[in-house]
Amino acid sequence: MPADSPEIIIISYAPPKGQVGTRPRKVRLSQAFEVRTNLPGDMSIEFTGESPFTNGTKKLNVGKDKRFTVEKAGRFPFKCTLNQNGTILELGDPADPASGIGGELEVGC
Repeated sequence: MPADSPEIIIISYAPPKGQVGTRPRKVRLSQAFEVRTNLPGDMSIEFTGESPFTNGTKKLNVGKDKRFTVEKAGRFPFKCTLNQNGTILELGDPADPASGIGGELEVGC
């Protein structure tokens, strides 16, 4: 993968739900990432622990071509929320074990 290529993270809302592929997704420090789903609607992710950004941002509105660059090393679980015309689908909410798994980044050096 070229150095300027973002890591693409796919979130599935169909079984098996959650982050597709390896979890946590390993990214390099200062590498960009994108989060996508194949379903229509507005998706956001929210880091449920620490933020991988130096400014502390925890919630991101995500979608195709919206890139974010990780700035801190560590493991960063996140919940995924998809709003489909007022119907909310949520994955990985630590306050709701029935919500299933969400996603997770592991940022290395």
